[in-house]
Amino acid sequence: MSFTDLLKNSLADLNSTFQYELKSDRGESYPKLSKIHKKITDEFTFILKPKDEVAYAAARNFLDGSLNGDVGEYEIISFVLTKPISELGGISVASASEKLRSLLDRYAKEFESDEIDGIFWFGVFQSYFQAQKLNYQGDSFFSSQRAIRSFLVKTWPDVKKNAAFSTNWMKSIEANQHLLGESPCEVYGAEWLAGSEVRVKQIKQELHIPDTSWFWEEFFKSCLKASLSQSDAKFKESIPLIIALLKRHPSYLDNGLRALLDRYRASSDIRVHRELKEFALETWKSPKLRNTGASKWIHVSEPTWRMVLTWVQEANLRLFFELLKRRGVPDLHGRVDFWMQYINQITFTRLVLGEDMRRYLTAHPELKEHFKNDVESYANLMGAKGESSLDAFIMEISGHLIVEFNPHGGCYIYQKGENTFNVNAVSLDASTSQRGLKERYYTGSAKGPDIVHREGWQYKARTYQLPAFGIFDDVRAGKVGSGTTTFSIDKYF
Repeated sequence: MSFTDLLKNSLADLNSTFQYELKSDRGESYPKLSKIHKKITDEFTFILKPKDEVAYAAARNFLDGSLNGDVGEYEIISFVLTKPISELGGISVASASEKLRSLLDRYAKEFESDEIDGIFWFGVFQSYFQAQKLNYQGDSFFSSQRAIRSFLVKTWPDVKKNAAFSTNWMKSIEANQHLLGESPCEVYGAEWLAGSEVRVKQIKQELHIPDTSWFWEEFFKSCLKASLSQSDAKFKESIPLIIALLKRHPSYLDNGLRALLDRYRASSDIRVHRELKEFALETWKSPKLRNTGASKWIHVSEPTWRMVLTWVQEANLRLFFELLKRRGVPDLHGRVDFWMQYINQITFTRLVLGEDMRRYLTAHPELKEHFKNDVESYANLMGAKGESSLDAFIMEISGHLIVEFNPHGGCYIYQKGENTFNVNAVSLDASTSQRGLKERYYTGSAKGPDIVHREGWQYKARTYQLPAFGIFDDVRAGKVGSGTTTFSIDKYF
């Protein structure tokens, strides 16, 4: 009898003894005995596993045709099927399709006739999960993975049938057979969504799945797919959970955020989701920067970008009048509600804060949190000639800059490029002189503001004054539509 057979028989006897003792034991020593049993079982189970360098050498020799064929030499290659062999230009047994097929056929016959130990089946299993896409060309990764998966599924019954006892890794495989299916992580994604990662952590430990395995990308995708595939209501409830998942997987953050935003855009109600908005701004900064530098917003579809842009512009618009209200300056003219009729067309906003407002923010630093992810959204208003309470709000709609003053001062409209002031400047001038926000005072046909907030101003502005500049509310401009679009998670990964 060989040394290997002696070890297997010894383990089988030991296993039977422990199982009897564990079943008959009713004392406090049960947990301790269980741990000892598991440790001994694991040590005996993996005693046939070859050293990495020995298996690597066998794989190299197999590929270059110099393998001696000594007892066990072919079998130990199972643990390194997908490992690149640097001396041979980085190819692996798995990427050499003919070599892989011949080796798997050999293994299949040996497992069927019970000529080799099941630990070598586990070697193939580990190789399957250790495969790296970057080590393959074209579709060869997927074809080799299909071949290995097919082998594992076909030979698993033989491994179970011929095993002298059920090892811990065998029990784990039996309880997680979906790992060898087309959707290996779907179950774990559903469990994650339900609030549990117990089983996925368990298989990581018991089946030795490395952190670099493709499995974790599949797990991430399954979690994302499970959450994004829910009904609109359930999906929105799970957004905080999805955000936490994305933060834990920074390498997938950009694609994951794209998918999350597009899924939200595909829902029936795309009104602002504050946590999602803040996360998007924290990750990619302001969507107003879409066409500058290396902004990630350029990779987002235009409808989705406009959705988030609208959230930002609406937040700035409402914030402006909320700050005024807190300072004791109410929106007597109903300008928030009026400009909200144009919100889907506003592509730029800037708050221009006067002396009183800046002093107010200094006294209430918690309010500056509103600007933390969009620090360029406000400027200082200068040159107000003693009117320290004066503030302004700038919007861009349909190629025009609209400057609203508060609490008085009217509204000025400039065709973009016609103005001489720089909307991105740190400080802006409130004067009627050149480069001042009221410079149109002397250039407009009415020699003053384009819109004055008197009784009935909203009707006149919507019906006559703004249309004269080619500006129409969202309804008439055809900018109000359903947020519903098709969505498929598969296009993001």
